[in-house]
Amino acid sequence: MKRALRAVVPSLVPVLVLTGVLAACGGGSGSSSAGSSGASADQIAAGKALAHDRGCPSCHSPSGAQGTGPTWKGLYGSQVTLNDGTTVTADDLYIKESMTDPGAKIVKGFANMMPHFNLSPKEQDELLAYIKSLA
Repeated sequence: MKRALRAVVPSLVPVLVLTGVLAACGGGSGSSSAGSSGASADQIAAGKALAHDRGCPSCHSPSGAQGTGPTWKGLYGSQVTLNDGTTVTADDLYIKESMTDPGAKIVKGFANMMPHFNLSPKEQDELLAYIKSLA
């Protein structure tokens, strides 16, 4: 058994390397996903357009610059310290909660100033896809 495995493993190495390269480049699957978020380029573009239409970048910088609200650059998946001293992970649930109930969890160093927006589930997903793309 070990001899057969030794014969097979070297022949699999190029396939595994190529598969890893294709996955890292987003190719090989024929899908239209963009990045590791699984969102399509169209969904990310729609989220970016929605953010600009609603004025989000006036407070939430997509570039990492300091603003009235926390930057979106690198936000997704990061640890966020809140005003009450607790820490949360900026995952799908946290970000969607912040969209729909902005006062629920306030990031340390920021005031509760974000207005309420009535976003459809589709709009929430698009905006989330855009925020994920900035990670």
